[in-house]
Amino acid sequence: IITPGIFKEEIIKAVKNLGDKFDQIIIGGYPPMIKDMVDDALLKDIEWGKYNIGFIFSAESFTETFRNYIIEKCKLKNPYTSTLNHYGSVDLGTMAHETPISIYLRRFLINNSKLYSDFFGDLFRLPTLAQFNPEQFYFEEQSEQLYCSSYSGLPLFRYDLKDKGGI
Repeated sequence: IITPGIFKEEIIKAVKNLGDKFDQIIIGGYPPMIKDMVDDALLKDIEWGKYNIGFIFSAESFTETFRNYIIEKCKLKNPYTSTLNHYGSVDLGTMAHETPISIYLRRFLINNSKLYSDFFGDLFRLPTLAQFNPEQFYFEEQSEQLYCSSYSGLPLFRYDLKDKGGI
């Protein structure tokens, strides 16, 4: 595990110096920072396709155009297992995450406006579609507001996530 924070140069240096010594590399971070790092690495002749690389994104939702960009630039072999967005908060940690089926479903829905509308309603912004473990988290929707209860580090009940969403 290497923890370079938001320092793109340190991530690039780690991949360049250590990448071929590992079976798999997983890079996690804020989507815009990861995009900048991927682009900067390409300028430094990093050949992403020679690594078995995956990405975990956090802190915000993103479009499938963004995911496709990362897949193309890094020559990822499988869009359903090489990228993952997670949904979380500082207070509760990771509450839900994408799975291959949720990624497939999200990608399918954006290409069918009727099904998209049936599934997501009148949302203009593509939401994160994630799965959660109901034994760890209990989600509620009330007036399109999302609430979560969990026995985490500190038990939280009907915690207002300040997010619009549905279950």
